[in-house]
Amino acid sequence: MKIYLCHTPLHVLLSALSKPGEDRENSLFAVVEDTPGLHHIAREFLQPVGGEFLMLPGTASTRSPREALKLQKANASTVRRSISGLPLTAAAVFYDLRAEAQALLNYALKPSTFVSCVEDGLLLYKVARPFSRSLTRRWRNKVRFGMKWKESRFIGRHPAIDEFCCLYPDMLRSDLRSKPYQQLPHVLGDRFQERFRALYGNPRYDEPFGIIVLPHPETGISRLDLHRFVELSSSRCVSRGVEPVFKVHPRDVITRELLINAYPGSRFISQEYPVELVLYAEPQAQLITGVRTSALHVTKALHQGVECFYYEPDRTDSATTEWRAFFKHLGICPLGSDPA
Repeated sequence: MKIYLCHTPLHVLLSALSKPGEDRENSLFAVVEDTPGLHHIAREFLQPVGGEFLMLPGTASTRSPREALKLQKANASTVRRSISGLPLTAAAVFYDLRAEAQALLNYALKPSTFVSCVEDGLLLYKVARPFSRSLTRRWRNKVRFGMKWKESRFIGRHPAIDEFCCLYPDMLRSDLRSKPYQQLPHVLGDRFQERFRALYGNPRYDEPFGIIVLPHPETGISRLDLHRFVELSSSRCVSRGVEPVFKVHPRDVITRELLINAYPGSRFISQEYPVELVLYAEPQAQLITGVRTSALHVTKALHQGVECFYYEPDRTDSATTEWRAFFKHLGICPLGSDPA
């Protein structure tokens, strides 16, 4: 049996892509509801796989850091209690610094269990930045979640991980290359596409349109850069003769209202589904634009007929240079370039 530990709709999508030949009907999906409706999405979308589900509450239902911490402690206990002793031969995790993942890796798996770390957005790639981690935080987490807690400044550094699976292995961070790595398929099975279309319903746009993927407020994009991004994106849509439509991050409760006030009459695609899934159900989507978002590189891999454009603030720091190089390598063009 193989367990998949998912926290977001993107994790659910990547679980469907991650099929290196194991018996997928002998699977267990542990789904932590960090975005609203994720339990329903996972159960409906992964139906072709069969298998079993362990549904855990997530931060979608919390209102404060203290409440979230309490929930994560409860989830960690549930993982240790429910999964320890199961005949697991393999595991797939996306975010090895989460409490649930640490409970799985540190306590619930046998040493012989083969662990794959599947990409979590962009955090396994060269553009990733280390998290700020203090010695105090490390010991707090050991007290909270057990003395085996492995603190790291990067995702993917847990010693139990045996391999990495991602869409672009050649762009993996250099500190991960000492372990085996493989490419995730760039084609989603027909049955999964059909299941999502059944979940999503009929297409909601009759005419060609472009999707402007709005950055989450926590990404640190300034208000000025946000408006610059929107203006450039809208201009790109106009140059292609398509309507601009906004996509808000599933956990964003701020940006939608800002855009409605600044751009009256704005239209939005469904917030609960990631762009990468929506594109399977909306054949009229022609292009997407984004700012340091996984939606761009995942769309580039899975939806060959959709144009992808990125926005990067006009700076000269090393991070900006690396982001531009990353997207250039993938064949994703800057918004400021002249339309073809």
